[in-house]
Amino acid sequence: MNHADASLDGKAIAKLLEQQYDFLAGYVGIAPDWIFVHVGNKYPCGMSVASGPNPEMFLQAASIFDTSANYAHEMMHCFMFQFGAMPHWFNESIADAAYADSEIELWHRRGEKELLAQFDRVDNRSYEPHAAPDQIGKDYYRRVCARMLARRSECLRTFTHDTPLEERNELLLTILSEAAGEELRPLFTDEFGFNAKRRRGREGTSRILGERMNRGTQ
Repeated sequence: MNHADASLDGKAIAKLLEQQYDFLAGYVGIAPDWIFVHVGNKYPCGMSVASGPNPEMFLQAASIFDTSANYAHEMMHCFMFQFGAMPHWFNESIADAAYADSEIELWHRRGEKELLAQFDRVDNRSYEPHAAPDQIGKDYYRRVCARMLARRSECLRTFTHDTPLEERNELLLTILSEAAGEELRPLFTDEFGFNAKRRRGREGTSRILGERMNRGTQ
């Protein structure tokens, strides 16, 4: 508990986090032995880092009992570190997927139709990756994780900061296509005009939306 109220019930927090951990362990198919969790009043946002053999996540004390705040998203990053340093666009998208599925299936807080509709906007940072499973069917991201696990050695060799982004993207598009059971490259490159270098949050997606509107291809 870093700079947090010492009276916070650590056991209650751990119990909630264990529920999220167990859900993601089944979701991904492989889990880190430990995730070190920091709770503090001075964190500007939730975040996670790959530090040594055990990943760490940082949660804000004010919302520590609200599992919808950062639990699933940040913890999914900790699970994804097991596959290497993936491109930002995919790392955020799969964490968003884990959050959505956790809300629907684990915490039973949101309806599927209501929650998934938020991804169906071109200005959403996860629009392209989430538009694919919308066409392919339920449990798509579990199948993505299964393909990543089957290719884990290749993922660890490819997903490094020294590997060119294009090479990392190529492996991801292969994995996404295998999970779909069909070739998705045309969907990303032709229909979406996907450019991973610019997909770094809402500012980038809004710029792409503006370009599409100017081309008359919204």
